[in-house]
Amino acid sequence: MDEIIANAKAMTKPFNGMTYHDTLIDHEILGIDLSDVEYPYRVMNWIEIPFFIAIISPYIVLAVKLFRRILARAQGKTERLKYGFLAIAAGTLLPLFLMKCDYARWVFALISYYCMIFLALVAMGDRIVAEELTGIFTEIKEKYPFAILLLLLPALLTPFWDVHINGLLRGISNPINETFLNLW
Repeated sequence: MDEIIANAKAMTKPFNGMTYHDTLIDHEILGIDLSDVEYPYRVMNWIEIPFFIAIISPYIVLAVKLFRRILARAQGKTERLKYGFLAIAAGTLLPLFLMKCDYARWVFALISYYCMIFLALVAMGDRIVAEELTGIFTEIKEKYPFAILLLLLPALLTPFWDVHINGLLRGISNPINETFLNLW
């Protein structure tokens, strides 16, 4: 066991002075429960997620509208079931949000999942999804001439961090927490 731990430590590097490899080894190799160690990260995530939801809310509204339109056009029980499962698939990540502290991974998984699924459905020739996506994009472009800027928002909000969803949300939530909440 000592040899495994020594090899694992040799293969990982400390990040920003933190010995992340120790927690990784404790959790993944030794099976030690790290709930108390992860608590500060959970608090950071709990504060970031409302800001993320507020910033991403235009996309949530568009997604609900898109799924309502797709489900309305679905013909037959099989199609309604297929599109219904597609709509509620994001809920499968909820246990991960509740059990783990690295929200960035789960947010990235959610964004990636829907991008890939819609691309796959369009590539497979799913007429309803292709027409409704085209319709909603056309509506947005006609209603809001600056709609192309909406494409920048997911790029800004795509998580590239381990625990923090991204730098923008960390910059918003940490000062609020440190000034008013002092939760960690």
